[in-house]
Amino acid sequence: MAILDRGILGGGRNAVGTVVMTKWRGKDVIRSRVTPANPQTAAQTTQRDLFAQLTRAGSSLMDAFVRPYWRRFERSGRNATTAFNEFVRANVRIMRSDAVAGEPAGTFDAAQMLLTRGGLAPAEPTALADDGAGDTLVTWDVAGGQPDDAIAVVVAGPDGAAQDVLTGLTRADGQAALGVPFADRAMYAVHVVPYRPVAGGDPKLAFHGSVRYDADAAADVVVTGAEKRAAFQAGGGDAGPVPDEAGALV
Repeated sequence: MAILDRGILGGGRNAVGTVVMTKWRGKDVIRSRVTPANPQTAAQTTQRDLFAQLTRAGSSLMDAFVRPYWRRFERSGRNATTAFNEFVRANVRIMRSDAVAGEPAGTFDAAQMLLTRGGLAPAEPTALADDGAGDTLVTWDVAGGQPDDAIAVVVAGPDGAAQDVLTGLTRADGQAALGVPFADRAMYAVHVVPYRPVAGGDPKLAFHGSVRYDADAAADVVVTGAEKRAAFQAGGGDAGPVPDEAGALV
């Protein structure tokens, strides 16, 4: 409702019809009423979809990954951020990049998701294979890092939510049985996440690699940790030191 203090020429506030009455530098002014645009270009719609999907995925991963592993990147002060902010920001940088395999830049891809980041050498996935009994194996490169680095294999759905997490593995193992029928492998993205426990402190982590099966292309899509690191840095993120075989600090 518009309020007229002394008639329309004597000052007021709010809108009447197609005009708005307000104050500007101590003066009563009248301006045209403008309805903000709601742009719906293809690029803007894609961007909104990406943020929406990352928000949903991040919420589902909050307790298992986002809160424990992204709090170290939070910022304080005027430009304060949360672990969730940092998780979404990093993943947006990666998924907007042309430097990673998988879906086109700006499109959500569960295999492009980054669950952890740090200076530890990745254990790059190589393939999803049939274990000979109809189930799925994920294999990874054992080079780099230390043979006894721990590995967590995260089986995620197409929405990015974790369906299963396999632990008790090491880099030297080179493979893990997923308990997923090989015929159904296109329904999942698989993240191979190296980490090194630190007594009394946070574990050392890595930009990890991931793999999924593209049924249309009839081929595995491997998104390496190196690609994710490069895309993150190209998008303006600070990826820290380049990993060495000993595993640099996060």
